[in-house]
Amino acid sequence: MAKKLPELVELVMVKPLVSAGMVAKTLEVTPQAARRIVLELGLREMTERGRFRAWGII
Repeated sequence: MAKKLPELVELVMVKPLVSAGMVAKTLEVTPQAARRIVLELGLREMTERGRFRAWGII
């Protein structure tokens, strides 16, 4: 999982708001793994919705 963090950082720098689906597709992982990677990086949840979540940096 840790080897995917640099790829996620690069993605977030290009697109400041990312969803689990976007992360999963870009990093070629499952949506569940994408959520775990996002939490590991410590991105802030921006949408506050249960079904569709998006994270970003401020």
